[in-house]
Amino acid sequence: MANISGIHSVGSSIATFLDRAFRALPPEVREPHACRFHVFSSNELARLQEGDVETTVGLYLYRVTWNEHRRNRPPSKRSAGGRPPILLDLHYLVTFWADSPLTEHVLAAWVVHTLETHPVLDTSILSPEAGWNTGDLLQVAPEDLSAEDMMRIWDALAPSYRLSLAYVVRPVPLDVDMEAAGRPVAAVAFGLGDKEASRADG
Repeated sequence: MANISGIHSVGSSIATFLDRAFRALPPEVREPHACRFHVFSSNELARLQEGDVETTVGLYLYRVTWNEHRRNRPPSKRSAGGRPPILLDLHYLVTFWADSPLTEHVLAAWVVHTLETHPVLDTSILSPEAGWNTGDLLQVAPEDLSAEDMMRIWDALAPSYRLSLAYVVRPVPLDVDMEAAGRPVAAVAFGLGDKEASRADG
């Protein structure tokens, strides 16, 4: 189970994994299509202008949903406080930014092949700041996103449409009893008596 860095950890871990796998390719394959792997925020995409982006394979988290398939199953793991984790599905667009159609298409084919042959994220891939457990396994799967839904996402963004692949990562377990930066999360509970006392004092 991950702490509050879990969602960010997934995207950055996929980008790092793809970057390392790409760098391991033979130079004659890699160098003609040199690129960077980058996680885009919504605000960053909104500020982009045509021609601003170098050759890039981008990851954009466009949606976060509850993992319905696991919600009703008995949890295999619980937090230290005994409560089951929050299970999420993370929905990504993998986007391709290149001037050459050849590079755009080669990178798209390579990403499809790489994620098809390595569809599981474990602690050897996931970045450590999220505090993943040894047994955490996240599935990376293609998502059947209709052309209409794809265009709707891009219409809400500033840059023109770019070749995109849709993927979902599931289940992403977040610890209900998570701590941030090593400090317990403090919560203040106000009961009815507190409110009534406050009114009386006022």
